[in-house]
Amino acid sequence: MMCGRSCRQNFRLFCPDETNSNWLNAVFAATNRCSVGKILDSDDHVAPDGRVMEVLSEHLCQGWLEGYLLTGRHGLFPCYEAFVTIIDSMFNQHAKWLKTSRELPWRHPIASLNYLLTSHAWRQDHNGHSHQGPGFMDTVINKKGTVVRIYLPPDANCLLSVMDHCLRSRIMGSWRFILVQSFVLIVWVVLKVVAWTKHWDPSPFILMNLVMSLQAAYTAPIIMMSQNRQAMRDRLEAHNDYLVNQKAEEEVRAILDHLAAQDQALAQMHELLVALQAQSSERSNDEVKP
Repeated sequence: MMCGRSCRQNFRLFCPDETNSNWLNAVFAATNRCSVGKILDSDDHVAPDGRVMEVLSEHLCQGWLEGYLLTGRHGLFPCYEAFVTIIDSMFNQHAKWLKTSRELPWRHPIASLNYLLTSHAWRQDHNGHSHQGPGFMDTVINKKGTVVRIYLPPDANCLLSVMDHCLRSRIMGSWRFILVQSFVLIVWVVLKVVAWTKHWDPSPFILMNLVMSLQAAYTAPIIMMSQNRQAMRDRLEAHNDYLVNQKAEEEVRAILDHLAAQDQALAQMHELLVALQAQSSERSNDEVKP
């Protein structure tokens, strides 16, 4: 992925000083660590045009990546699960911003903020177990399905498929697709009219109509697939909301039962206090009598 021309311009890896430890050192065959400072002979894979942003600070990597995504580009944040919890609060704020921005018609969507918890992705005999911890996933899973997704790929092939899904750009159904297609059609018609080339498509543009028909034939199933995926996500979101509401109802019921038990205990304590006060009054009256 780092070898692609577009990725050399709009993709970066943000890693908190763990690229080699996370077994991602193969990325240095395509790019380097980025540094604009003085480069020493002892530095390993360091260059001013490197695409790997490596620094021992999870907060800085998170801030860099959020700002990078706002410029319309893409990135990946690999980190051990035990350390990524450092940026829980920053993730929460970003998730709230995503939820709110989806409700604003003038706010264009941005690329996903992709985390790769390497303690889950593959086994690491030297420190895999000690670097695991479900805290960050607990934080993420509390968000709406419209904002977050969690994937647990069981093998390398599934991991590649998940990364492709997370980083795939959406072309069809965008203004970019419409503008490019319009440009191609205009060029096609102009070349046909002015006859700069031989008439490969005689009037009334039968070949162009055939191409457009083929495109329409494929576009409709793609749109239906997209709608089916969205419907499935909506069902999952509704099911998750039902589970959350059910759990909340159980918690409210437990709280009410606890409050009822407290009321009963307070009533019993009140009765005991009344009884003790009555006994104390009787004793005081007996002592007052001559």
